[in-house]
Amino acid sequence: MRFNLSKQSERSSIHKFTDHHFKDENFAKLGTIEVKSTRLDSLFRQKIIDVDKFDTLITDCQGADLAVIKSLGKEIFRFKLIISEVFFEPCYQNIELACSYQDYMQLQKFRLIGEFNRRLKWSNYIFLSEKGNLPL
Repeated sequence: MRFNLSKQSERSSIHKFTDHHFKDENFAKLGTIEVKSTRLDSLFRQKIIDVDKFDTLITDCQGADLAVIKSLGKEIFRFKLIISEVFFEPCYQNIELACSYQDYMQLQKFRLIGEFNRRLKWSNYIFLSEKGNLPL
């Protein structure tokens, strides 16, 4: 997977930068590197991460958050809370916007219960499981 590096590391992403970044005089793209990615459910199955120790998932993946959540597969039901950064505008190329998160999470029986640190172009959503933690 290609990973785009920024001088401001918190802006680095698997998604390409847009004018949102390039209009910022403090922004600088440093380059692109190749990285290996792994689905979260795979890490859980391999016991690399002991999912039983956690009831909350927090993502801040610069536009890739919904892909990370989807990579949970059926393991999503192990979490009571999922807190995720969402975008209202395409600050990165080809990202899913906040409405897509709400649609997907609703299908997974999670409901939006709040948000924090809202900005004009992004926010952080808090989703609560309507099923609770169920054994798989």
